[in-house]
Amino acid sequence: MDLTYEMEVRDKDNNLIAFQRKQSRSLLKNFLRAIRGLMYGTAQYNGESLVDTSGITRTYPYISAVAQEIFCTNSPITNANYGIIVGTGVTVVNRDQYALAAKIAHGNGSGQLMYGASTLEACDGTPPDTQFRIIRTFTNDYSGAITVNEIGLAFYQLYGPYYFLIARDLATQLVPIGATLTVRYILKVTA
Repeated sequence: MDLTYEMEVRDKDNNLIAFQRKQSRSLLKNFLRAIRGLMYGTAQYNGESLVDTSGITRTYPYISAVAQEIFCTNSPITNANYGIIVGTGVTVVNRDQYALAAKIAHGNGSGQLMYGASTLEACDGTPPDTQFRIIRTFTNDYSGAITVNEIGLAFYQLYGPYYFLIARDLATQLVPIGATLTVRYILKVTA
């Protein structure tokens, strides 16, 4: 399994002003525990322990007849709790992290970015590769530039709801006034 990320900044006239693509080395312990929990079965008490973004240990997955959304990353517009999220923190990445060091809030005030929807593309690729991308665009509607220093991928489980960070990367990118930042996480397998 391979995880990479892309960061693209466009000015208010949609001109490309910055682009970077890097190898992610930051799938966190929560990621592997979530996969194990999903593979274990359907009993709510036989899952795995994950730490949610508020620092509380939760059993995952917690499956009931009512709550079946258990690994959701396609967050709606304005929701800064899951999907691709961004922050200003510079704390070194380690496997036990469960939240961004300093998440940027949704909004058009000082130190905020407008969160677009987080979307997932269909699986595709040229054999032997298969991949899909998770994509989110952020807009700087404030009167000053903001520097993003960290990006992450979090999913949510409807029961709760609870949010779990599964990837975090240090990735610095300046987002000027009126510009958009598009972040893409690309998951790929080769067989």
